[in-house]
Amino acid sequence: MRIAYFDCFSGASGDMILGSLIDAGLSPRRLREELKKLRIPTIYLKAKNVLKADLSATQVIVEDRGEKRSHRNLKEILRIIERSGIEAEVKEKSKEIFKRIASVEAKIHQTPMEEVHFHEFMNWVAWIPSSILLDPCGAFDSWGLKRSMSQR
Repeated sequence: MRIAYFDCFSGASGDMILGSLIDAGLSPRRLREELKKLRIPTIYLKAKNVLKADLSATQVIVEDRGEKRSHRNLKEILRIIERSGIEAEVKEKSKEIFKRIASVEAKIHQTPMEEVHFHEFMNWVAWIPSSILLDPCGAFDSWGLKRSMSQR
């Protein structure tokens, strides 16, 4: 069985994961096409080569060139996912991820889930890998990968 292993020795952010997938062969154009499925016309994706601590990598930047808000609530995020053009299975997994996050945040802040605000939502790379990229644009299938793993 072929697997993708993410060596996150010092953590991993959304832009790092997306960049590593591009370095492994995922087309930035295909990634942009998947991003369009969210149906948010002001989102743009840039990919560029960078050198960080003497390591070459691809940096992915996802920007919203029109959004002025600093957060969204669970209902708004679920609506974006539901109205998107992403596959039904990915929609359901994405909604479940956000419901779990909202549940934990609600517990921590002792507030109802409906009142939880996702301040990091406007940092698009914080959530794009966990939603439209659960199978990054079909890359895992096309590469014959059956699983992805990382150390804890």
